[in-house]
Amino acid sequence: MDNLLREISLANGMKLLFIDNTRRYFGDFYLVIVEIRCEVPILPEYFDTISAYNAVKSHWGETIVHLRKVQQMGVPSSQVSQVKERLIVNFEQNSLPYLIPSTMPKKLVLSEINKSKKKQGFYPAHTLNLHA
Repeated sequence: MDNLLREISLANGMKLLFIDNTRRYFGDFYLVIVEIRCEVPILPEYFDTISAYNAVKSHWGETIVHLRKVQQMGVPSSQVSQVKERLIVNFEQNSLPYLIPSTMPKKLVLSEINKSKKKQGFYPAHTLNLHA
C-alpha cells in the first residue's frame, strides 16, 4: 500500500492503518485526509452461538474494518506533511487510548454488525445472538 503512513498493532489484537488520501483542493491548497482503518478480528467468543459466529464470519471474513477519517482543508503544499503528522499524533493522543482496552475488539465487532443490520437489514434479529 503506497499511501500507508503508519501501522500500529495493539495488544488486544486490533491493527490500525493510517492511510493518506490527501488530494489537491485548489491551486496550491490541499485537502489533507488521513483514513484510519481499524482491523478487528472476529472471534467466536463474541457470540452466544456458533451459528451466529459462522453467519457473521461468512459475511465479513476473518475481520471487520472500522473506518474513521480525520482531515483538514485548505492546507498549502508546504505544510501538507506537517498537517498529516499532526492529525495522526492528535488521533494517537486523544482517540487511541479508547481502543486499547481488551474489551474494545468485541465492542467494535458488535457495533459494526448492528450498524449493518440497521442499514441493510442484513440479518433478521432472531438469527444473531449477540452478547455485549
